[in-house]
Amino acid sequence: MPHTTVGAAHPDGYRQLDIAEALAWHKTFVVLDVRGHDGHDHIPRSKVIQMADLEKEAARLDKTAPVMLVSEHGRRSAEAAVKLRKLGFEWVYSLTGGIERWRARGMPLESDDEEIFDLGGEDDGEDDDE
Repeated sequence: MPHTTVGAAHPDGYRQLDIAEALAWHKTFVVLDVRGHDGHDHIPRSKVIQMADLEKEAARLDKTAPVMLVSEHGRRSAEAAVKLRKLGFEWVYSLTGGIERWRARGMPLESDDEEIFDLGGEDDGEDDDE
């Protein structure tokens, strides 16, 4: 389970994760992408929700489970992190720089239609550009 030394503390009670920390820990988090269902690419295993549905989704989660929030630039995920802390969630993290920074660093992403990048995937040797 993550602990308080992961991520930088924010005055509103959540922690901000940089890309390296998020990549190292994201498989142990519940990852909520608060950008909504607009066909965006997203972090593997993340649940894409509307910001307006955050409280409804939060009611389904274990308040002791670590939650990483993601948005395009990190602002909306920071707002969501504050809301989850107010709802009593203990381990709340926001991805600093959002998906924009994650994407720019070539981190794994997938879309609803197909996988975009898989760290552990096998190369079948065929060129997908044909």
